[in-house]
Amino acid sequence: MFYANRDNVDETYIFRLGTIYGFNHCMKFEGVVHKFLFDTIVTEKISIDGSGKQHRPFIHVKSVAHFIQSVIAGKIKSGEIQNLFIEILSVGKVAERLKTSFPSLEIIYVNQDHKFGNLLLGENDITKTLLENSAKGFNVENFFSQYFNN
Repeated sequence: MFYANRDNVDETYIFRLGTIYGFNHCMKFEGVVHKFLFDTIVTEKISIDGSGKQHRPFIHVKSVAHFIQSVIAGKIKSGEIQNLFIEILSVGKVAERLKTSFPSLEIIYVNQDHKFGNLLLGENDITKTLLENSAKGFNVENFFSQYFNN
């Protein structure tokens, strides 16, 4: 949530962020993309809980930063819940994309008898704009490629 007071008018913005990935100063390794990258580098193995068919929304940290800059600049309307993501992928698809950049990666499925739900966000005007502006640059596959080729 973001709160602003412009011209003595209170404005509230509510953001629902997908799973954020990308290099940043306080990178955490709980998210699926960063966890998979860490495990790949350290052990060359990743484990997927369940079938891997569970879906998650993803957004690059730079897309979040651009959105927040737009809010601060007053380009975004307040009072609406904004769902922010670039693409929705299954956890298995994220692993497959990582494997294309790291062919020796071993993917292990654990807890296959457990059912894991999807975390989905609905599209809105902001999401559509993010999708249009980010389609060329930031996605999980590009992140993996950039990481392993640099």
